[in-house]
Amino acid sequence: MKQRLLTTFLAIPLLYYALWIAPPIVFALFVVGAVIFGLNEFYGMAERVGASGSLWIGGVASVFVLVAFWRHEMEYAVLVLVMVVAVAMIAHMVRRRPLSMALRSISTTLAGVVYLGVCMGYLIGVRLVAQETMLSAKLLSFYFMVIWGGDSMAMLVGRRFGRRPLLPVISPKKTVEGGLGGLAGSLLGAIISQVWFFPELRFAQAVGLGLVMGGVAQVGDWCESMLKRGSEIKDASGIIPGHGGVLDRLDSLLFNAPILYYFYQWWMS
Repeated sequence: MKQRLLTTFLAIPLLYYALWIAPPIVFALFVVGAVIFGLNEFYGMAERVGASGSLWIGGVASVFVLVAFWRHEMEYAVLVLVMVVAVAMIAHMVRRRPLSMALRSISTTLAGVVYLGVCMGYLIGVRLVAQETMLSAKLLSFYFMVIWGGDSMAMLVGRRFGRRPLLPVISPKKTVEGGLGGLAGSLLGAIISQVWFFPELRFAQAVGLGLVMGGVAQVGDWCESMLKRGSEIKDASGIIPGHGGVLDRLDSLLFNAPILYYFYQWWMS
């Protein structure tokens, strides 16, 4: 626990700098690094169950996807996904790997790009909006407070009051009480954010978005737990002291990134 808290306290100033002080390119570079490390863990898990993906193809493709989001040319991200399938097919033939592995290998490579490259690309899209009013910094700060507030509260409530298993096959430690505590934590993070630094967001919007993102964050956590359980590992890696791997920190964030982006596009732009 001490190691986990120390890592968190060290990360907060870096995140504050990337969102509120530094130019958007700094945050974008953080995203690129997270995606590459996350892909390495994702393909590593796949390798353990005989579904190896190509880190080179997936990594290069993900960078192109992120560049498409940076340039506000998201339609090119779809083109990149098409190219991933084509290049992965050709690479499988050139390497003369067993034909029986082709579908799993190609699908795994593509899944990594969508799961990490596309989802994280939406965060770059959010970082570029309305910089003159610091709206992008407020949106992303709200995003992290809601999701990580929910993660922290779920852990604390689950350890103290957790009795009824929520998903015993996927994660025996997850409980109904912890899940409810996580929703409460996300709601609290949303309300604090709205009152503290985000008056542009109406209170009702903050409550609704906080609850939706809190629920989706837990679904993302369950999905990554499913992948780890299927690969028979506890953490995606040990790269982040006290937290496990990059995927273990991104799991609650990934599916929420497009939600935040389109919330801005539909309700605040």
